[in-house]
Amino acid sequence: MLIITSGAQKSATTAGFQLTSIMAAANYAFSQRIDSEEAFDQVLARRLFRSDKELTAAANEALKSGDATDDAVPVIIKTHGYLQDEVLKKVRVRDVLLVVSVRHPADVALALVDASENERHMENPRFKTYNIEETAASIAWYEKCLIRSLKGSPYIIEYERLFDDPTEIIVGMSNNFGLPVNEDVARSIVERYEENKSMYGEYNKGKPQRRFDELSDTEIRKIEALAPVMTELSKL
Repeated sequence: MLIITSGAQKSATTAGFQLTSIMAAANYAFSQRIDSEEAFDQVLARRLFRSDKELTAAANEALKSGDATDDAVPVIIKTHGYLQDEVLKKVRVRDVLLVVSVRHPADVALALVDASENERHMENPRFKTYNIEETAASIAWYEKCLIRSLKGSPYIIEYERLFDDPTEIIVGMSNNFGLPVNEDVARSIVERYEENKSMYGEYNKGKPQRRFDELSDTEIRKIEALAPVMTELSKL
């Protein structure tokens, strides 16, 4: 099994990555009749982060080596990048499964500013958008990546659902992928996720709909205009 988890930075892609990994490990433990802890350790050892330029090669390597077969330890790849044609084709025929995290673009913009401020003192900061206006290019790029990903009919994790009921996410994802994960197993997956939840909030206040407290209506509408698809999906 090969699963790619994707989405804009600061849209809870790490949380989606973790939930997907735990779900895949639970399914692997069930199918191979092995201990769940052993399965989880094996899946963790196979997780990757790849840029869009590296993603195609990583996916091809997993598929050609047999790492993506039903009996193999699941491979989970996280990316914030653009899906190239070769990867998208594999997603469309379900050789590769795809999970996409979605958050309202104004909330993403605020979180990007937070991250930039926290890394301002670093020699090589990952984030360099120090005000809302400077996030425009990033938001527009993430919109382009999202539209591309939607062509693969991914399973979508809306940001607010992580706070409302993660169990529902697991059940929905499992059903979408045709995996035998019932509600009891889903709850155990969420319990493991909740145990380490604090690690997913780095440089991110993690507050749903924080835009209404920190931005004007005009500022919100301006950002929404940059990413109408992301806006619509985040409100589902």
